[in-house]
Amino acid sequence: AVLPFFEGGSPSTWDISPSLPDGFSFDSETGAITGNSTSLQPWSYHMIWANNSGGSTTTEIGFRITSMPPDDIHWPDDEFAFKSNESISVIVNNNGPYIETWEASPSLPEGITLLHNGTISGIPVERSDWQQYTIWANNTGGSVGLNIWIAVHDLRADQNELLRELDDADWEGGPSLILPIGKWSFPLGRDSEDSTVVAASHVGRGKMVGLGHESWVTQNHEFNFRAVEWACGENANIGLAYGAGFDHWEDELRAKGHSVQLSITPDDLSQVDCLLDEFWNGHDDQDNLAIEQFLLEGGGLIMGGHAWYWSYSNSDVPYNYPGNKISQTTGLFVSSDWGYNDINFDIPDPYRTPHNAIQGIYADMAGGIELSSEEAEIAYSSISDCTVIVPLDFLEFWNPLREMVNSTGWTVIPYSTLWSSTGHDLGADPVADVILRLEEALTQGLDADELPVHPSHTEFPG
Repeated sequence: AVLPFFEGGSPSTWDISPSLPDGFSFDSETGAITGNSTSLQPWSYHMIWANNSGGSTTTEIGFRITSMPPDDIHWPDDEFAFKSNESISVIVNNNGPYIETWEASPSLPEGITLLHNGTISGIPVERSDWQQYTIWANNTGGSVGLNIWIAVHDLRADQNELLRELDDADWEGGPSLILPIGKWSFPLGRDSEDSTVVAASHVGRGKMVGLGHESWVTQNHEFNFRAVEWACGENANIGLAYGAGFDHWEDELRAKGHSVQLSITPDDLSQVDCLLDEFWNGHDDQDNLAIEQFLLEGGGLIMGGHAWYWSYSNSDVPYNYPGNKISQTTGLFVSSDWGYNDINFDIPDPYRTPHNAIQGIYADMAGGIELSSEEAEIAYSSISDCTVIVPLDFLEFWNPLREMVNSTGWTVIPYSTLWSSTGHDLGADPVADVILRLEEALTQGLDADELPVHPSHTEFPG
């Protein structure tokens, strides 16, 4: 209730003209205004008379009914990485008042729009770096701005930027394979066996390049300088890691316009834009957390190192090798398999990227988009390099594979009889071989209660 305030004699009656908006009432005995709004109303103006035996006095009031100010609005996350040329839809959760209009500042990346209900939708058409956007929710009660980060990734464009018209290389040192197992990871350099020995990844708002040998980080090859600019940015403040043996590269980096700091440790990352370090390092868990956070918040990282020699005197490369202790975050896994020194910097076939291979195999099995024999063989090689060593709890790699196997159906291999010899003809169908390889890894590695019922149980009920 809104009660009047007056001085002098007490009014005996009250009058108002015109009447108040719907939902409100005026008490002619007390002058009180009470009620609840039933709809939004623009400004209206009303004369009120206070009367007693001595006369009358008037006052004017303005009346407007607005929404409650925007409140309790959020999106599923505050950072969104989208893939170029793929449809996206991010639905806002509004538990507060009705929102009349939505606005974004600055404008969203080309192809992405903000719908009338706050949904972020569209098909982004090209790469765009991480940018913070303010999404404004407006109604008659006011406005509220919420900040989110958006980037559009195009891994093919990244490969072109890093590899266009590059000469091949023949560097010393026996490398390990660098497996691009993350959603936003991709291969760059391949050896003579077509195995990936140089790869890169988007990690949160940061970028990382991984090389299969520590000596490859500081080669004076055009690729290395492009890798620094891609991961670190132009005219970056670069830190050379303490104990990595990279100090001799300081002059070359400065000649490219970068500033350089020596003997940087994970405790010093706030001082630099980018870190050059070894995979085979002495970092403890706290150091690794600092490196991961540095990447997620937009830092750059270039690491080199091999794991095959380390594995001769140590066990459990996926979990104990120093560089792999951050691999579930970075999406770059250092394999104990060794590669060769001659590096092909031609732009790789799309199916050399494991996540592309997974999508291609699924499209072949379930979507009716048949892979050629050559594409299927490349996809088989790309996935197999990873499945033989990447543990099942590396979920960003394995979850899409498990979903694919469960959705396409498990392989049933007819058993032989005295009159017929049947089985799976390896090599006849590379797509089927991929599925079989995945099923083998899953049946051997998963706990029994995580495995679905296999179709063969009808013939082998035991």
